[in-house]
Amino acid sequence: MAIYILILNSIQIENFRNITKAKITLGEKLNLVLGVNAAGKTSFLEAIHFVTTGRSFRGARENTLINHNSSFARLVGTIQSREGERIIEMAFDRQGKKRLSVDKVSLKRMSELLNLSAVVSVAPSDIVIIVGPPDNRRRFLDTVLSHCFPAYLSSLSSYTKALRQKNALLREQGGTDFKQLDIWNKQLTEYGEYILSKRLLFMDFLKKRGKEIYYSLSKNEEVEFAYSGSFAFHKRETIRGDFQKALNENLKRELKLRQSVIGIHRDNIRTTIDRKPVRQYGSRGQQRCAMISMKFAALEFMERIRNEKPLLLLDEAVSELDEKRSVNLLGLSASVGQVIIASTFQPREVKLDSKTKFFEIADGNITPLL
Repeated sequence: MAIYILILNSIQIENFRNITKAKITLGEKLNLVLGVNAAGKTSFLEAIHFVTTGRSFRGARENTLINHNSSFARLVGTIQSREGERIIEMAFDRQGKKRLSVDKVSLKRMSELLNLSAVVSVAPSDIVIIVGPPDNRRRFLDTVLSHCFPAYLSSLSSYTKALRQKNALLREQGGTDFKQLDIWNKQLTEYGEYILSKRLLFMDFLKKRGKEIYYSLSKNEEVEFAYSGSFAFHKRETIRGDFQKALNENLKRELKLRQSVIGIHRDNIRTTIDRKPVRQYGSRGQQRCAMISMKFAALEFMERIRNEKPLLLLDEAVSELDEKRSVNLLGLSASVGQVIIASTFQPREVKLDSKTKFFEIADGNITPLL
């Protein structure tokens, strides 16, 4: 079976952060965007991520993405995917009005865009996946799996809505309406079963492939990735029943605390290097290598599930890595499909060929280099 490669052929940017106007045609393999700090390199990658996923990889709100001299922002991306060439257009203003279309047809759900595109970004700020609180690791899982399974994002949204309703009931009424509480719990177990089953599928892949990738970056160290759930289950076929049992057993505790304490919204990924928690005991380089291993494992998992190589965005990805690890990282990126690297310097380890395209960015202006 042939593997497709998602390629961003071109992007038009208007009033996005400090980029007032740009129209760029990209190379199908390696693209290097060079510029000094604060020139707009990260904003350029953020625009690409936004038009292909509908979200900022920095977690920024839409109104903060609009150039301060404008009332709106507009992005147009032309992608070549397994479904052929598609044109994605996105526009939004400061009043919260947003328009998203593919081939001039409006999209009703964000999951439609995620099913169309597949993108993995690696940025220095992603270190929070390792050192930050558990919600960063859950968000990482949910982002990967939303690209892989069309029903995942809608299931996650339904789970979140049921959880919000349950917590409101516990907080406002002390959970005394047991009939309504049971309704919310049934929804949590239904959607939670699906979400957890997909998370475990990815974790099976991450445990093996993530360890191999980490070893290629930093030999003589052994990393372990483990899923930590808020309730125990005997096997995957019994998740819903075991979830319901855990909810029943913790009913008094939830009534006392007036909040939900059991569910996939409290799960975590625990990462160790040589059996020591990397969050507490790892060096900055070890923590960054662990994060990169998770990202590249996600890249390969998405390819396996979608039968398509995702677009890879690297924002100063080699920062805080020593020279040896930097060389190994860039060797990994050479094995994927289309790659866009934003950097303050030209990485000398990158293998260049006729398909490599160079761009210079300064004060938000992007210029192709011959």
